[in-house]
Amino acid sequence: LDLFRANLIARDSGVDIPIITMAMGKMGVISRLAGWLFGSDVSFAVGEQASAPGQIPIAQLRKGIEILREGTD
Repeated sequence: LDLFRANLIARDSGVDIPIITMAMGKMGVISRLAGWLFGSDVSFAVGEQASAPGQIPIAQLRKGIEILREGTD
């Protein structure tokens, strides 16, 4: 939640460059799925092999984002 809050503060303060924020590990998965809701411009997913803890396969990331987008329309 602190990460999401920091993202929103940065966006609201007029930061006009791409912001990339995400947390690691199991607790960080939500930041990869929902970071864009709070102003993060990029996420990372697993293509062939994970490069960081908490990454999920790209198909799951896409599906999760799709579900969240449906709920925000």
